[in-house]
Amino acid sequence: MKIKQIHLVLAGIVIVGVLAVVSLTSSTAQVGASGKPTKVAVCSLVEIMPKFKLSEDLSDKFKNRQDEYIAEKKKRMEAANTAQKALAGLKPDSPAYNDELKRLRREIIELKVWGELEEQSIQADHLRQMELVVNKIKDGIATVAKQHGIDIVIQKSAPITQNRSLQEWTTNVMMDKVLYNGPQEDITEAVLQHLNENYRIAE
Repeated sequence: MKIKQIHLVLAGIVIVGVLAVVSLTSSTAQVGASGKPTKVAVCSLVEIMPKFKLSEDLSDKFKNRQDEYIAEKKKRMEAANTAQKALAGLKPDSPAYNDELKRLRREIIELKVWGELEEQSIQADHLRQMELVVNKIKDGIATVAKQHGIDIVIQKSAPITQNRSLQEWTTNVMMDKVLYNGPQEDITEAVLQHLNENYRIAE
């Protein structure tokens, strides 16, 4: 009888010890170096970017730049075609033919070089615009996070839509860093509102 009581006492001590360790571990996981709980939120860059006024303005500028490039390329190609047609009406190896052939070759080379440089410039400008938008959004996230006392903000993928392909759906699922969050932990709309309200003043 005494042995059974001793076993019960030992079991009680073990249970209390385990509960104490679990409680301590849980408390440690929730408390940061400052001694207060770490507050985490989520935010979706993909949802913010197309709705951010800066994104819309830069997108319009980029489209205008592309339209100007297409129009200029068409103009240069028409000039080359005109030179080629003029060449067809001249006698081969004649002075006029040779002069027109040189002009045609020059225009073709200029068109190719200009087109490659212009495309590189457009792509570089587009990259700079994208970097500007992302940096502005990150600044907005930091501001909103500080206002709400948030310590860490995790990137969240955009919602999955029915019209996506299997590859897009798979990529979305595999790249999403957030498997669950409560509505109050999602600051996407708050960040978007902050960015658009301060956009005209800031730019």
